[in-house]
Amino acid sequence: MFQTILNTIIAVGGVFGTIFMLFYAYWYLYTIVSIIKKPKKAPAASKQNEYGYIICARNEEPVIADLVKSILAQNYPADKMHVFVMADNCTDNTAEAAREAGATVYERFNKEKVGKGYAMQELFEHLKTNEDAAKCKGYFVFDADNILHPDYTGAMNDTIENGARIATGLRNTKNWGSNWLSACNGIYFLRDSLQMNRSRSIIGTSSIVTGTGWYVEKSIIDAEGGWNYTLMCEDAQFSISQILKGEKIVFCEDAEFYDEQVTTRKQSVKQRSRWIKGSTDIANKYGKQIFKYMFSKKITLRKLLTGIDCICFFFGPGYVTTAGSITCLISMIALMLTLAPSPAMWFIPLSFVFSLYMNFFFSATLPVLFNLKKIYLPTGKKIQAILLFPLFMISYMFLSVRVILLRQKVTWEPIVHKESFDMSRLKQNADIPNKKAV
Repeated sequence: MFQTILNTIIAVGGVFGTIFMLFYAYWYLYTIVSIIKKPKKAPAASKQNEYGYIICARNEEPVIADLVKSILAQNYPADKMHVFVMADNCTDNTAEAAREAGATVYERFNKEKVGKGYAMQELFEHLKTNEDAAKCKGYFVFDADNILHPDYTGAMNDTIENGARIATGLRNTKNWGSNWLSACNGIYFLRDSLQMNRSRSIIGTSSIVTGTGWYVEKSIIDAEGGWNYTLMCEDAQFSISQILKGEKIVFCEDAEFYDEQVTTRKQSVKQRSRWIKGSTDIANKYGKQIFKYMFSKKITLRKLLTGIDCICFFFGPGYVTTAGSITCLISMIALMLTLAPSPAMWFIPLSFVFSLYMNFFFSATLPVLFNLKKIYLPTGKKIQAILLFPLFMISYMFLSVRVILLRQKVTWEPIVHKESFDMSRLKQNADIPNKKAV
């Protein structure tokens, strides 16, 4: 009887394990597509549009001026760029630093409606009466710790003039050399851009906005009466909402910008827990609508692929990872009990951990090998980041269980940024402090 129960558990675990592997197999399919083919480049635009740059900042005095200056230093007409900053519940001199750098600054103090979504909502309300905003074709959205490649706006303008109403750029990292956590985060986002969004662009499906470095046409915001996305991951909520309305988010690979990654374990846990909770909230709110989008009205291959991608993207970090983790653990224990007391029983957990490690090892190796020039690290640190990346990803399994199964409370908290960067420092790894991840 006991053996029958164990066999049943093992069989069920095998089924769920197969589903789990198939769920993430699309990452590898996208990787192959991104390697064998590059997306078509938008032709050079004959018109240079006027744009607004949206920045919501909470106590970002050390870095906000770097971003504003990198925007205004673009290889693009200065009179066609307008920077709008919302200093959100700041207790430092973020507003003053942004003004001195050349931005138009608004301030808000609201302890109840906390988060970037609410800050954007209020900023867009202000822009309804702003004369410079009225002249803009659309808006770019950035986090305060970003800096832009000098050709970012020009490349985006080409894409926009080629018909894009929503677009996202290539998210690279500005502090690769801070420590192993920043390097692993850098690989994660580079993989997201150069494997996932590049492949989506090639096969003709919609990309997904993740946090920063993206564009939305003003007419879309105006048609919705402002900004209406206030979930924990407001960027992803905006993405799925627009996809369900028939919009396509275009990936512009030549529009490169640089993001500061977290450097401490505490920050990393808080940040990734927020992403898991945010994606789960979106899955709960829009899950049924995604299935309706795929199969309602005229069914097309592009709609089916986009829908499958969205299901994997929003259900994967929380529900699928938690279910897969628990199922694998139970099945592994059942297999060990079947082999007990033979020493071979210990082969089960070792083989599981090894296969999991190698899976994430290869998922890091490929984007690094094919994008060496975009990773500003010496060879030794590149190798170190690849070797540690699987541990970074495996920790997601524990975080998913904490957030989904154990119902850990997750709240929006700002990430502290203290390092000042510009393009000249970006590639000089020698002067970037190698911090210990604490």
